[in-house]
Amino acid sequence: MTRQTILDLASTIKEEFNVNVVERKVSIHEVIQADKEDRLVEMFGASTHCPLLNIDRVVYRDTTMKLTGNGERHQQ
Repeated sequence: MTRQTILDLASTIKEEFNVNVVERKVSIHEVIQADKEDRLVEMFGASTHCPLLNIDRVVYRDTTMKLTGNGERHQQ
């Protein structure tokens, strides 16, 4: 599955999973804030030429945010 596939399936994803597909830049500060508010559960990356990849951790300065991808959070 590529970035373009996700964008092509946006309406289906909304109907079946009630999730809005939005393509936009996300700052590291937004990620950190979401983590502090316990809203950061799962992340993935995709591009036109690369398959969908799960992100299992985000490291910024002295903080590591671990993401299990199953709705649970673990922070170091």
